[in-house]
Amino acid sequence: MHLPMVFPVVRGTASMNWIRSSAVLACVLLATSCVQKWDESQRAALSSVAVPSPVIAGDAYQPPVGKMPTGPTPIIVVPGGNAGAAAVGNGLGQLVVEGIGAAQQAMYNKAHADAISRAPGTVPGDLSERIRKSVAKELSSNSFFKGKVRDGSPNRMVVNVTSYGYVRVAKVDGNILMAPQIHGSFELMDSNGKSILKQPLVGLAALQGHTLEDFANNRKLASDAFDVAIQNMATMISAAVDQKAG
Repeated sequence: MHLPMVFPVVRGTASMNWIRSSAVLACVLLATSCVQKWDESQRAALSSVAVPSPVIAGDAYQPPVGKMPTGPTPIIVVPGGNAGAAAVGNGLGQLVVEGIGAAQQAMYNKAHADAISRAPGTVPGDLSERIRKSVAKELSSNSFFKGKVRDGSPNRMVVNVTSYGYVRVAKVDGNILMAPQIHGSFELMDSNGKSILKQPLVGLAALQGHTLEDFANNRKLASDAFDVAIQNMATMISAAVDQKAG
């Protein structure tokens, strides 16, 4: 299965957050095209699969990120041109970029303090169950696992969530637009507890970008946006299985 790499166009000055997350998605999909396929015995052993509740880290929620990500360190020309000087220059460049990012975040925090304080309350309380259901549903229609998703299966598709929250995806007409983003990984364990497929995971609802105030004032808007991020995660898992199954 080959998925087209389609990236949304957001009017205004797009945040590098979307580009960074899309790059992760591209790397994951490209990597799966080069992995060794499951052999016949492995395919036969995967006659069913269970999708247990995801493991969500206790400190997974992250405060809204309103700054532009630092990205690669800019190249700084250093007198002398030797490797040591270049390394020093590169380090100073990174400090400058990080300083700018910190200043941007501080300004964002001050301007949106009320919405930031209310943001945790917009996260769906059943986030874990939504992820479980979305992954199970996606695998149920997957070409390999279709009709094989069963709660009692000894094979398990385990999802781990390490962080989630709102990140900047664009700036339009002076407004910083945010969207839910979920980071983690997934791992397919066989009946012997052996990992036979493991990859990083990221879900971003880029096209559902709104101001943080919009999300704070409209729980349904936030709920729907989180569902999009979750669905994107589930789609990545299904695509990885297709690649591995051949």
